[in-house]
Formats: sequence, structure tokens, C-alpha cells
Amino acid sequence: MSWEDEWRMAHERSPLRVTVENEWRWNEYWDRSAAQYLREVSSEAALYHQVIDHLQSKGWLGPEEDVLDIGCGPGTYSLLLANKVRSVTALDSSLGMLDVLSQECKARGLENVRPLCRSWERANIEKGYDLVLAALSPAVSTATGLFAMEKASRSKCCYITACVSNWMKTRNELWEMVVGEFVPSDAYSIKYPFNILLETGRLPDLHHITATVEVDFPSRQVIDNYVRYFRIFTAMDLAKVKAIEDYIGSRSQGGVYTRRTDKCLCIMSWNRPED
Repeated sequence: MSWEDEWRMAHERSPLRVTVENEWRWNEYWDRSAAQYLREVSSEAALYHQVIDHLQSKGWLGPEEDVLDIGCGPGTYSLLLANKVRSVTALDSSLGMLDVLSQECKARGLENVRPLCRSWERANIEKGYDLVLAALSPAVSTATGLFAMEKASRSKCCYITACVSNWMKTRNELWEMVVGEFVPSDAYSIKYPFNILLETGRLPDLHHITATVEVDFPSRQVIDNYVRYFRIFTAMDLAKVKAIEDYIGSRSQGGVYTRRTDKCLCIMSWNRPED
């Protein structure tokens, strides 16, 4: 079996997979969670600066570079790249995420970030960018999506995913209480895209970054976010909402929930082969 098939099967067995039935719920969740997500990634900016520093050390960022950020979210990387390159096209299928990004760009005085509301599957971009970046993006989850990054790039590609850590510990424990047994999938393991590239003659470079990150949120906001999240996967009744309230409440102080976790990112970078 090929690595492409292995990757497809890993996503098929993932409890988090997007289905015909839940796609609209995923979209609604991202739209409504955009502001909270921006606050979270802003508190973790030191981690993402390390990614930017790594790309800069490779000589991949400069004032004449145009970057495409696939699945940009509220601007996790787009906001940091803007001052390093000529332009950033921030692509996401969530209007909520792009609205938050636009507001943040205005607040920071950034004029070279262009939001683009489009799904990556339908983007069909050819050689428009010097660097194409996809970070923790469900949009790039197949070999087709991976090689579409090359198609959009004039030279450089970067794929970022999470390493094993306790980052999702809270979500996983709540899943067991609200949905049922959580059977993790390794669908976002770097081994799949890495070996797909190797099989086709590419020579990807791997680099790992780790950090301990901490962020405070109003407990009610965290509860409401998890209620919205679990509605993607199950019907939420009063008992399930109460379980989330009790879990978050017992780990809060003065109405504030502090999340302190280890976070690990794997950065895979490679050059587009000559035509």
C-alpha cells in the first residue's frame, strides 16, 4: 500500500474527519470561534516566531517574496510574515477567520495582507507565489493537496503539523465525557506527507520546535466554545453541557481558566522540482 493510501485511510478513521453531515457545523464553529482563536495564537506568538526565524535562517523570506498562507485562520503566520515579505495572500474558507484577520491587520497597520476566501480544493493557483505555506491546515490532507502547494509555488513549500504532546489533553478528556471513547488517529503525523515526498524524489527538510504556552480565558467563554465544538460530533443536551461546565469550572479560579500546555511543531520544507 502506498503512503498516499495510508494517509487517506488515517483520515477516514479519524473521529475528527469532515463529513458531508458535519461540514456545515465545522464551518460554523470556525466562524464563531475566530476571535477566541486569535487571542489564543497571539498568546503563543513566541512559538510561531520561532517558525518564522527558521524560515528566515534558510533564506526563504525577504522583501521581494510573495507568500501564500493556506488555511490562515485568524492570521497565526500571516500577521508575522507581513513585515518580512512583500505580500501575503491569506487563504481560508472561513469568512469569520478572515474578518478577524482583516480587523487585526487594520489595527497593526498592515497593508500587504490580502484575505482570500476560498477552499484549497478549488483554488487552482499556478506558480503565483515564492513560498507556499500550510500550517495545521486540514485543507492539505491528501497527496493531491500537497502537490497543489507545489503547483502554486515558484520555488518553496512549507508544511507544518503538530508533534505528539499534551496540547489536546483537555479536549480529549472532555470528549470521553461528552461523546464517548476517543480513539486517536495519526492522520496529522508528518510521516505521511514526508514519505509521499520521498517516494516522488523530493528531499524534504524536517525541523522541530517545542515550547510551553499559557493562555487565560474567561471560564464561560471556554465552556461555550467547547459546547459549540462538541455540537459538531454529537447532540448536546443539558447533562453534557453540565459536564463541560463542571470540568472547566473545577479547573478555574475567579472565573478564569488557564490553559498551560506543551506544544510541538514539525516544520517540513522542500523545493519545488524543476519543470
